[in-house]
Amino acid sequence: MAAEAKIRRRILVGAGCFADARPAMGLAERLGGEICGLMVADLAVIEASGLPAQRLITAKGDLLEPPSPERQKRQIAADARAFRAELVRLAELSGQTADFQQATGDLVASVISDARQWDVVVIGHRRLRGHSGRVVVLTSPSETTSEAVGLAEELASALGISGMHLEVSANGIEAVFREVARRDIAALVLPIELATSLGSGTLMRLLEASRAPLVLVGPEEINRPEGG
Repeated sequence: MAAEAKIRRRILVGAGCFADARPAMGLAERLGGEICGLMVADLAVIEASGLPAQRLITAKGDLLEPPSPERQKRQIAADARAFRAELVRLAELSGQTADFQQATGDLVASVISDARQWDVVVIGHRRLRGHSGRVVVLTSPSETTSEAVGLAEELASALGISGMHLEVSANGIEAVFREVARRDIAALVLPIELATSLGSGTLMRLLEASRAPLVLVGPEEINRPEGG
Protein backbone atom coordinates (compact mmCIF):
# COMPACT_ATOMS: atom_id res chain seq x y z
CA MET A 1 0.00 0.00 0.00
CA ALA A 2 1.45 3.37 -0.99
CA ALA A 3 2.36 5.73 1.82
CA GLU A 4 -0.18 8.47 2.46
CA ALA A 5 0.87 11.76 0.88
CA LYS A 6 2.14 14.36 3.29
CA ILE A 7 -0.26 17.28 3.40
CA ARG A 8 0.22 20.98 3.86
CA ARG A 9 -1.90 24.08 4.14
CA ARG A 10 -1.30 26.97 1.79
CA ILE A 11 -1.50 30.13 3.86
CA LEU A 12 -1.35 33.72 2.62
CA VAL A 13 -0.36 36.43 5.10
CA GLY A 14 -1.30 39.92 3.93
CA ALA A 15 -0.33 43.13 5.71
CA GLY A 16 0.37 46.79 5.09
CA CYS A 17 3.51 46.90 7.26
CA PHE A 18 5.78 44.59 9.24
CA ALA A 19 4.20 45.53 12.59
CA ASP A 20 0.89 44.18 11.28
CA ALA A 21 2.49 41.19 9.53
CA ARG A 22 4.38 39.90 12.57
CA PRO A 23 1.42 38.69 14.69
CA ALA A 24 -0.28 37.32 11.56
CA MET A 25 2.79 35.24 10.74
CA GLY A 26 2.81 34.00 14.33
CA LEU A 27 -0.73 32.70 13.87
CA ALA A 28 0.17 31.15 10.51
CA GLU A 29 3.16 29.41 12.08
CA ARG A 30 0.88 27.87 14.74
CA LEU A 31 -1.43 26.54 12.03
CA GLY A 32 1.45 25.08 10.03
CA GLY A 33 1.87 24.89 6.27
CA GLU A 34 3.36 26.74 3.33
CA ILE A 35 3.29 30.43 4.29
CA CYS A 36 3.42 33.12 1.60
CA GLY A 37 3.51 36.87 2.17
CA LEU A 38 1.89 39.87 0.50
CA MET A 39 2.65 43.42 1.58
CA VAL A 40 0.33 46.08 0.16
CA ALA A 41 1.33 49.73 0.54
CA ASP A 42 -1.36 52.39 0.38
CA LEU A 43 -0.02 54.96 -2.10
CA ALA A 44 -2.89 57.33 -1.35
CA VAL A 45 -1.50 57.84 2.16
CA ILE A 46 1.98 58.55 0.80
CA GLU A 47 0.70 61.00 -1.77
CA ALA A 48 -1.50 62.78 0.78
CA SER A 49 1.50 63.32 3.07
CA GLY A 50 3.07 65.48 0.36
CA LEU A 51 0.10 67.85 0.14
CA PRO A 52 0.41 71.28 1.76
CA ALA A 53 -1.12 72.00 5.16
CA GLN A 54 -1.28 68.30 6.12
CA ARG A 55 -0.89 67.61 9.86
CA LEU A 56 -1.01 64.59 12.19
CA ILE A 57 -3.01 64.88 15.42
CA THR A 58 -1.52 63.10 18.44
CA ALA A 59 -3.50 61.54 21.29
CA LYS A 60 -2.90 64.76 23.25
CA GLY A 61 -4.27 66.90 20.43
CA ASP A 62 -0.91 68.22 19.27
CA LEU A 63 -0.39 68.91 15.56
CA LEU A 64 2.72 67.38 13.97
CA GLU A 65 4.25 67.50 10.52
CA PRO A 66 3.58 64.16 8.75
CA PRO A 67 6.52 62.10 7.48
CA SER A 68 7.58 63.15 3.99
CA PRO A 69 6.70 60.87 1.05
CA GLU A 70 10.40 59.97 0.75
CA ARG A 71 10.59 58.97 4.41
CA GLN A 72 7.43 56.89 4.10
CA LYS A 73 8.83 55.10 1.04
CA ARG A 74 12.00 54.28 2.99
CA GLN A 75 9.87 52.89 5.82
CA ILE A 76 7.90 50.76 3.37
CA ALA A 77 11.15 49.36 1.95
CA ALA A 78 12.43 48.58 5.47
CA ASP A 79 9.13 46.89 6.38
CA ALA A 80 9.26 44.81 3.21
CA ARG A 81 12.80 43.62 4.03
CA ALA A 82 11.75 42.65 7.57
CA PHE A 83 8.59 40.92 6.31
CA ARG A 84 10.58 38.92 3.75
CA ALA A 85 13.29 38.00 6.28
CA GLU A 86 10.71 36.64 8.77
CA LEU A 87 9.01 34.74 5.97
CA VAL A 88 12.33 33.17 4.95
CA ARG A 89 13.01 32.20 8.57
CA LEU A 90 9.65 30.43 8.87
CA ALA A 91 10.12 28.74 5.51
CA GLU A 92 13.51 27.38 6.54
CA LEU A 93 12.06 25.99 9.77
CA SER A 94 9.41 24.05 7.84
CA GLY A 95 11.55 23.09 4.86
CA GLN A 96 9.49 25.22 2.47
CA THR A 97 10.42 27.96 0.02
CA ALA A 98 9.53 31.58 0.77
CA ASP A 99 7.24 33.44 -1.64
CA PHE A 100 6.92 37.17 -0.97
CA GLN A 101 5.25 39.81 -3.11
CA GLN A 102 4.65 43.54 -2.87
CA ALA A 103 1.80 45.57 -4.29
CA THR A 104 0.15 48.97 -3.92
CA GLY A 105 -3.49 49.77 -3.32
CA ASP A 106 -6.09 48.58 -0.82
CA LEU A 107 -4.83 45.72 1.38
CA VAL A 108 -8.16 44.05 2.16
CA ALA A 109 -9.46 44.35 -1.41
CA SER A 110 -6.19 42.91 -2.77
CA VAL A 111 -6.29 39.95 -0.40
CA ILE A 112 -9.98 39.22 -0.99
CA SER A 113 -9.47 39.13 -4.76
CA ASP A 114 -7.06 36.18 -4.36
CA ALA A 115 -8.60 34.58 -1.26
CA ARG A 116 -10.13 31.55 -2.97
CA GLN A 117 -6.70 30.43 -4.21
CA TRP A 118 -5.61 29.73 -0.63
CA ASP A 119 -6.64 27.36 2.14
CA VAL A 120 -6.24 30.08 4.77
CA VAL A 121 -5.71 33.85 4.48
CA VAL A 122 -4.52 35.92 7.45
CA ILE A 123 -4.89 39.71 7.25
CA GLY A 124 -2.46 41.24 9.72
CA HIS A 125 -3.17 43.69 12.52
CA ARG A 126 -0.72 44.50 15.30
CA ARG A 127 -1.56 43.22 18.78
CA LEU A 128 -0.94 45.24 21.94
CA ARG A 129 -1.11 42.26 24.31
CA GLY A 130 0.39 39.38 22.37
CA HIS A 131 -1.92 36.37 21.98
CA SER A 132 -4.18 37.26 24.91
CA GLY A 133 -7.93 37.24 24.61
CA ARG A 134 -10.04 34.77 22.64
CA VAL A 135 -10.20 33.27 19.18
CA VAL A 136 -13.59 34.38 17.88
CA VAL A 137 -15.23 32.65 14.92
CA LEU A 138 -17.85 34.56 12.95
CA THR A 139 -20.31 32.55 10.84
CA SER A 140 -23.52 32.95 8.87
CA PRO A 141 -26.52 30.61 9.30
CA SER A 142 -26.82 30.18 5.52
CA GLU A 143 -23.26 28.94 4.98
CA THR A 144 -21.36 25.72 5.58
CA THR A 145 -19.08 26.79 8.41
CA SER A 146 -17.62 23.66 9.95
CA GLU A 147 -14.17 24.36 8.44
CA ALA A 148 -13.96 27.82 9.98
CA VAL A 149 -15.22 26.57 13.35
CA GLY A 150 -12.75 23.66 13.29
CA LEU A 151 -9.81 25.88 12.43
CA ALA A 152 -10.77 28.38 15.14
CA GLU A 153 -10.80 25.56 17.69
CA GLU A 154 -7.41 24.35 16.43
CA LEU A 155 -5.95 27.83 16.67
CA ALA A 156 -7.34 28.43 20.16
CA SER A 157 -5.86 25.11 21.31
CA ALA A 158 -2.47 25.96 19.78
CA LEU A 159 -2.46 29.34 21.55
CA GLY A 160 -3.76 27.92 24.83
CA ILE A 161 -6.72 30.32 24.96
CA SER A 162 -10.49 30.00 24.79
CA GLY A 163 -12.78 30.39 21.80
CA MET A 164 -16.08 32.12 21.14
CA HIS A 165 -18.72 31.82 18.40
CA LEU A 166 -20.59 34.82 16.96
CA GLU A 167 -23.22 34.69 14.24
CA VAL A 168 -24.27 37.30 11.70
CA SER A 169 -27.96 37.07 12.54
CA ALA A 170 -31.06 39.09 11.79
CA ASN A 171 -29.55 41.88 13.90
CA GLY A 172 -27.00 42.37 11.14
CA ILE A 173 -23.33 43.20 11.05
CA GLU A 174 -23.62 46.32 13.23
CA ALA A 175 -24.31 44.11 16.26
CA VAL A 176 -21.14 42.16 15.44
CA PHE A 177 -19.09 45.37 15.29
CA ARG A 178 -20.30 46.32 18.77
CA GLU A 179 -19.60 42.86 20.17
CA VAL A 180 -16.05 42.50 18.84
CA ALA A 181 -15.16 46.08 19.80
CA ARG A 182 -15.75 45.32 23.48
CA ARG A 183 -13.86 42.01 23.46
CA ASP A 184 -10.17 41.22 23.81
CA ILE A 185 -9.61 39.20 20.64
CA ALA A 186 -6.48 37.33 19.56
CA ALA A 187 -7.86 36.40 16.13
CA LEU A 188 -11.18 36.77 14.31
CA VAL A 189 -11.91 33.73 12.12
CA LEU A 190 -14.54 33.62 9.37
CA PRO A 191 -15.26 31.65 6.19
CA ILE A 192 -13.87 33.13 2.97
CA GLU A 193 -17.36 32.98 1.44
CA LEU A 194 -18.75 35.13 4.25
CA ALA A 195 -15.79 37.52 3.99
CA THR A 196 -16.37 37.92 0.25
CA SER A 197 -20.08 38.61 0.73
CA LEU A 198 -19.36 41.23 3.41
CA GLY A 199 -16.93 43.10 1.15
CA SER A 200 -13.63 44.84 1.77
CA GLY A 201 -15.12 47.89 3.50
CA THR A 202 -16.91 45.79 6.12
CA LEU A 203 -13.84 43.59 6.62
CA MET A 204 -11.72 46.68 7.25
CA ARG A 205 -14.22 47.79 9.89
CA LEU A 206 -14.03 44.32 11.48
CA LEU A 207 -10.23 44.52 11.44
CA GLU A 208 -10.28 47.90 13.16
CA ALA A 209 -13.02 46.95 15.65
CA SER A 210 -11.39 43.66 16.70
CA ARG A 211 -7.85 45.09 16.74
CA ALA A 212 -6.65 41.61 15.78
CA PRO A 213 -5.74 39.63 12.65
CA LEU A 214 -8.57 38.31 10.48
CA VAL A 215 -8.26 34.62 9.56
CA LEU A 216 -10.26 33.68 6.44
CA VAL A 217 -10.89 29.97 5.92
CA GLY A 218 -11.51 28.34 2.54
CA PRO A 219 -14.80 26.54 1.83
CA GLU A 220 -13.18 23.15 2.30
CA GLU A 221 -9.94 24.26 3.99
CA ILE A 222 -8.19 21.77 1.69
CA ASN A 223 -4.75 20.57 2.76
CA ARG A 224 -2.95 19.95 -0.50
CA PRO A 225 -0.51 17.02 -1.04
CA GLU A 226 3.17 17.96 -1.16
CA GLY A 227 4.19 18.68 -4.71
CA GLY A 228 0.53 18.94 -5.77
